[in-house]
Amino acid sequence: AVRSAAAITKKTFVFVKKTTIKTAHFFMGTKYPDGMFTESEIRNNALTACIAYFPLMFPIPSILRPKSRYLRYHSICGAAETLCMVIVIFLKRLICQILKNVFTVTVNAGSSFEHMALSHTGIYMISATEIISYIIIFVIFISCVAMPVFGRKHSLAPDIFYKLAESSYSSAPDQNQTERSADNTAYKSSRDESICKTNKTDDKPKNKT
Repeated sequence: AVRSAAAITKKTFVFVKKTTIKTAHFFMGTKYPDGMFTESEIRNNALTACIAYFPLMFPIPSILRPKSRYLRYHSICGAAETLCMVIVIFLKRLICQILKNVFTVTVNAGSSFEHMALSHTGIYMISATEIISYIIIFVIFISCVAMPVFGRKHSLAPDIFYKLAESSYSSAPDQNQTERSADNTAYKSSRDESICKTNKTDDKPKNKT
């Protein structure tokens, strides 16, 4: 009994530790890969990039500085965040409508005061659905707007967002074009090296016990 209790405690501790780390990564993000953006881009455009994560304001940073890949990247991330919020709101309204249809009952049936009304259960469930949806939207907003503040990359942001920012980047020459081109090459090479290291690790034979 003592051993089983200790094993359960150990598993619980490991689960809580992993959950805490994943939650921290979700809100704090990860470092940008080497060469993805310059330190000056991240530092000088932090506040402007935050604007992209306010509802429906994701185009503003790329409009203010159309030649900045960093701001284009965050505009694309802001568009994805806005889409997620819209999906949450749509699902919330759909669920609330279903709950209204399910929990609407007839009150004072057979009398002159007969009418349709929501049951107490329906009211509580609709209220809980709305509260949960607003919490989800708030968490999405905070986790996204914190990324440019701390100069980090969102852990859920796929590489396709960077590719879109790079493909939409204007080819007009400016004073930072050479630096950005070198950074882009460094980012791609570092990503390839990471993939090669992962493949080599997977190919290593496991030690026989």
